[in-house]
Amino acid sequence: MELTRGMIMYYARILPRTDTYEVCEIRLRTIEDTWFTGCDTRSQTTYIFNRDQLDQTVFLNRRDALSVVKTAENNTTKEM
Repeated sequence: MELTRGMIMYYARILPRTDTYEVCEIRLRTIEDTWFTGCDTRSQTTYIFNRDQLDQTVFLNRRDALSVVKTAENNTTKEM
């Protein structure tokens, strides 16, 4: 997948210990061979990602990110 600066992507932010399950809209800032950074468009928080996370926790499509978040949230609820 070709990444370009300014591109909008969606981060499936899943932190079960703090009960955080959300989709963050991020704008790509820095792109290197093995990593990239994205800035949350609302909170201005910057996240660094490994390219391996593409299509696992970082997606082009919001619907795909939301699906991963909902699945993780449901799996955590079932374990309790």
